[in-house]
Amino acid sequence: MQSDNEKNKEENMASSTEQLGKALLSEREICAIVRDFITAYISGQIKINWADADFILLQQRKRGYTIDYDQAVKMELDAKNAFNENVAICAGTKKATPEELQKAIGIIFEHIMIFRHGKRIEGVFTDYNIEQRISRLEEGMEKINNLVQEIVEWIYEGVTEQ
Repeated sequence: MQSDNEKNKEENMASSTEQLGKALLSEREICAIVRDFITAYISGQIKINWADADFILLQQRKRGYTIDYDQAVKMELDAKNAFNENVAICAGTKKATPEELQKAIGIIFEHIMIFRHGKRIEGVFTDYNIEQRISRLEEGMEKINNLVQEIVEWIYEGVTEQ
């Protein structure tokens, strides 16, 4: 027969094992990050420093590939066009199936990680909790305004009674 302590340990281990199988970010959180990134990108709050043809040429040669400058330019343009196409899908300006939309969101999220890793993003895009923060701030301000109004009324009542 197991003691309560042993049962608790087993339950905690089972719970920990279940949590290990879950992703750290939910699909909703990933979508929110991608949305905020695209909004910042489109509005000009952030700039992406793309790898240019010279950089691509150098990187390909370091990896042992032989390409010419025209091929490097084509690779640069293809990467930018593919990115812009996925942005358009995510933004809703290019029609796509739900599966294509999910794929585009995943690709943009991967680009965000790659851009950050390569220090290729200039500027800041707000985190996905900004809307919740603004909402809480607005609620707090409303409460403060109500309290100030009550205080003013209380002071006014005190002055008019005298």
